[in-house]
Amino acid sequence: MIPLIIDTGRGRKYMYVSLSNIYKNYGDFQASKDVSLSIEKGNLVALLGPSGSGKTTILRMIAGLETPDRGDICINGTRVNDVAPADRGIGFLFQSYALFRYMTVFDNIAFGLTVKKVAKEEIRRRVTELIELIGLSGLEDRYPSQLSGGQRQRVAFARALAPNPEVLLLDEPFAAIDAKVKEELRMWLRNTIQQIGITTIFVTHDQEEALEMADQIVVTNKGRIEQVGTPQEIYCNPETPFVAKFLGKSSVVEGYDVLKGFQKIDNVKEALIRPEYISIHPQGSLHRYRSVVELGHIEHILFKGNRLEVTVRIGELVLVANHTIDGHAFKVGDAVDVLISRICIYDETDTYLVENEGMNTSSLFYI
Repeated sequence: MIPLIIDTGRGRKYMYVSLSNIYKNYGDFQASKDVSLSIEKGNLVALLGPSGSGKTTILRMIAGLETPDRGDICINGTRVNDVAPADRGIGFLFQSYALFRYMTVFDNIAFGLTVKKVAKEEIRRRVTELIELIGLSGLEDRYPSQLSGGQRQRVAFARALAPNPEVLLLDEPFAAIDAKVKEELRMWLRNTIQQIGITTIFVTHDQEEALEMADQIVVTNKGRIEQVGTPQEIYCNPETPFVAKFLGKSSVVEGYDVLKGFQKIDNVKEALIRPEYISIHPQGSLHRYRSVVELGHIEHILFKGNRLEVTVRIGELVLVANHTIDGHAFKVGDAVDVLISRICIYDETDTYLVENEGMNTSSLFYI
């Protein structure tokens, strides 16, 4: 079979994993509805969505743990619908890691190679190489119970890599890790995958995780793919109302046309306003764009470590804005100048970014 090639205008890209018109039902529940997706070789791709959105079903079908009712799955140009999981060239890291508690670090990593009856000397060479890669040299003889959560995750990662898979699949790889270790492991895993150059797909419901790690994000909802793009494209230019609402922490408001600098768009009732679209200033201090400055009152201030999350009321509208911790020290009840630079409006199918007319003469952008 001829590998799928697309031309993006920046050179020809080899689509290493592709799903075409995939459908999958579990009884009356439709887990995948006409899912089509192409993934470039060497990319780190996040399947992002809420629980029940179909992201794990996609991962399991690529792995061969589930079979699509309709459609084709290709890996490296070969249709694999009827290929057994063990013969697909897939490395799979389960959420629970599934390490054998009675095996040492060395033996856990070597397990897949041992099953394939690889020569002992080759197993030793490969496992030693991987232990060095994951930074656990000297811990070869320890058991999983003697390791931290982060160390166990690294061992599971090395075990998935041991057979030299063509594609690596990760199911919620950081779900069992505490917040501090999770942050460190994200960057370690991303850097390691880039170093190896292996095509990797991971499932997550954590937006921050997807935005921070992935080359490409696939947003799923109710069995369908809502949008595919780079983290910046997905966040800054949401194509559907679901993506706009799902990503980021935003304020959804009706009657957005009461805000200065924004006019009512026909058949569009609601707007979404992200914290970064809003700036707050001491009352009377904001002289530029004075014609579109709103009078607001601070209702709540939440310390978030590297920033303050400020809830501000403008008439009947309640919005959430970010504020720097070294900026003006506001208090609950303070009257403030509020400047809203843009809003995201949406109808049933499409989204639009609208710039504040008092700040920008080019006001409407179709996404």
